[in-house]
Amino acid sequence: MISKHALLPACVLALLSTAAAQSGRTMTLSAPAAIGYTSDFVINHPLGAGGNYYVLLWSTPFPGTVNLGLPDVIGLVRVDLNTFVTPFTGFLANATSTTIPFAVPNNTAFLGFAFDVQSADLDAVNNLVMLADNDLEIVVSGGICEVNLSRATTTSTSTGDNDIRTVNDQTVGAPVSQGLAPFAYLVTRHRGDEGFVEGYAGTFSATPHNSDIDSVSNRRVGRRLTNAGLQVVTCPNGYDISLIRDRTNPKQFSVLSYERATGTARLVPGATWLDTSVTVTPAQQTFYPGFSRDGQWCVVIVHDTNTVVVPDRVLAFRTDGLSAAIDITATAPVSTTYFDATIAITNDFIFVVGSSGWFWTSATAPATLQSLPVPNTTATNAAAIWVFPFSWRVSTDGATCYFPVGSNAAASRGEMDIIQVTNVAGAPAIANYTQFPVATGIAEFGYSAISPSTVTTSSSGIKASVSPDGSKLAFLAATTITTAFPGLYVADGIANPTLRTVPGALFYSEVAFINNSTVLFFAGASSTAQSFYSLDVPTGTITQIGAAIDHRTRGQFWSLNKNFWYFVRSTSASTVNDIVGVNCATGVPFSVTGVEFGTPGPVGTIRTGSFNTTSDPWFALEMQLRRAAVGDYAYFTARRETGVASVFEDSNVFRFDIENGGQATMLTSNLGTGALTAIKQIESLVISDDGNHVAWGQRTGTVSTNSEDVFHLDLNTMTVAQRSVSAVGGQSITDGSIRFTCAPVLGLVWSIGTGSTTVPTANARLEWAAITGGTPVSLTGAPAGTQLFQVLGTNN
Repeated sequence: MISKHALLPACVLALLSTAAAQSGRTMTLSAPAAIGYTSDFVINHPLGAGGNYYVLLWSTPFPGTVNLGLPDVIGLVRVDLNTFVTPFTGFLANATSTTIPFAVPNNTAFLGFAFDVQSADLDAVNNLVMLADNDLEIVVSGGICEVNLSRATTTSTSTGDNDIRTVNDQTVGAPVSQGLAPFAYLVTRHRGDEGFVEGYAGTFSATPHNSDIDSVSNRRVGRRLTNAGLQVVTCPNGYDISLIRDRTNPKQFSVLSYERATGTARLVPGATWLDTSVTVTPAQQTFYPGFSRDGQWCVVIVHDTNTVVVPDRVLAFRTDGLSAAIDITATAPVSTTYFDATIAITNDFIFVVGSSGWFWTSATAPATLQSLPVPNTTATNAAAIWVFPFSWRVSTDGATCYFPVGSNAAASRGEMDIIQVTNVAGAPAIANYTQFPVATGIAEFGYSAISPSTVTTSSSGIKASVSPDGSKLAFLAATTITTAFPGLYVADGIANPTLRTVPGALFYSEVAFINNSTVLFFAGASSTAQSFYSLDVPTGTITQIGAAIDHRTRGQFWSLNKNFWYFVRSTSASTVNDIVGVNCATGVPFSVTGVEFGTPGPVGTIRTGSFNTTSDPWFALEMQLRRAAVGDYAYFTARRETGVASVFEDSNVFRFDIENGGQATMLTSNLGTGALTAIKQIESLVISDDGNHVAWGQRTGTVSTNSEDVFHLDLNTMTVAQRSVSAVGGQSITDGSIRFTCAPVLGLVWSIGTGSTTVPTANARLEWAAITGGTPVSLTGAPAGTQLFQVLGTNN
């Protein structure tokens, strides 16, 4: 007679096809199966199953299931019947889970070894064999290296309680706090190193993915806004800067520096301040820090709510957070109005400009701010007054700065001039660069490279551009009527530059100096009915490019080498949103996507962004345009045009050679069509630091009860694979949380949970999976209560 113990592993050899019930057993892995480490197979089971004899069925990877159809076998077989073995046996613990240690030899020969594991136990009372309702798909890896995260219970900028923690191969399931006091991330925006940003709108503080195109590559100073609870400014020197509020004392504000190479977070010494307001939770007063181009220096303005008693202060500090901040506040005059200021940084100088006046100090050895003597306006010889918040431009080489000035801050766009500041013998040299003899209005320069606004006072849209050699500035004229743009000026230092106009045009937008003699811009009867024009600066000749009169631009951006300029060409009906490039040497446009300019783009026409079907996507938000950290590619997500108004295509991932003027290619093959509720959405696009991998979150429809999952594209093999496990009742990936681990890349980490579609706080945990596949592992242990996780970064 054959014993039940012997029958248990043997019974899986039968094969029938009737329905199988659930056994109530599930399996998890306590930590990644990494060489040189011990992980645990965990069988979760009912308390009453304690004492049951179990075996682990182990086989080569098996993607399917087998229904044995035997009345005394409950569940489906999920391993390969032809190759399975049973190396682990024992008795289930008298608890609700049983742990079986699994040690991987410290031998690189095991890297990539893959197998499936499923438990089976014998219910001797009822004479039943119980198969686990899932299996573990194991791939041996080199480990998770190190992941840095924040754990909180709310995304609030007032009551946030983020705790920065680190988890590595030794602490999987129990991340270790770095010891900083709990804090809330605050709104953190900047103005770029040239006076504009390539992406987000200045008015938005919490819209997920509303980031700079360099927020993943870190090749320029750029804001990364992943979701409402996490936003930082990433710097090319390897540090991320955040403005934060202390959770225990909401009146205390600080600057947080995060070192990407080591994962270390530290408060910048001397950059913590207390607001003296009687308000328990005073409003945030510091929004717009200024950064040097290399990211080494940052300047912030400390504005106390109680300005009558406490004057503003200006602090300069190194972004590595290793040395104390320097108080560079001007001693004369002492001001309470720095807060409305511009902070512009050239190679040589830091400029702080506001209602309090004009000040400067060295950009390499900051000290007390000195007064900057600004020439009067020319028309009436009036004292120059700061009129526009945040309007300035720095030349590409970082040597020259331009500011607009006016005679009356209360009536800006009346009598104005442009001043130029350069370095002469280590001190600022200031010149009135326009010298308009009659009162002349100038539009706000605009710092946010997105849809241009229809008002001259808006910071949206780029309305001023410096020539590559730094000697000229193209900018839009304005009037006291904020919706009127009379034309275009090019200042070169000669008094009273000529107003350049297009007959019949009432609206001008997207000014770009593509070479020293050519300015590109759009003009037309309205913001939704423009044509594309080129201005030849030496002759003043304006030429229309193309025949279309229905341009509605959605913003502009550049290649890093400045050899190519790009814009999003939308139609007046906003049914087309194609990327168009221009060769800056020749001025010739080409279709990155679409068919309008030159050779048609191979991917056809783009209709909308990737995580909604809004008709007016921004390239750095809905299209998630992101530059890779190495190489020449930029990646984006979008939907192609279907030709039917109410039918949309699935979202896909695209890339193009942004540095050499390439056309877009489609990297994924999501070809379904339908309504928004039935098509695939893509968000949280991220590129690995080595440029070899891309990952994103993907969900059909937009509701949290549908499963959002992590997908990975290996750019070496061009294969796409799902790395998370779908949830029948729905799940969400925390916006912006997907990151690659280790160098070279070994895995992916993400935050996941249920409830919210943006930042889930129920069943929340951090998961990791090997880049080659396998069952994801929780890095933060079992979900517990209301909490949320953000991924700050990863390192070896």
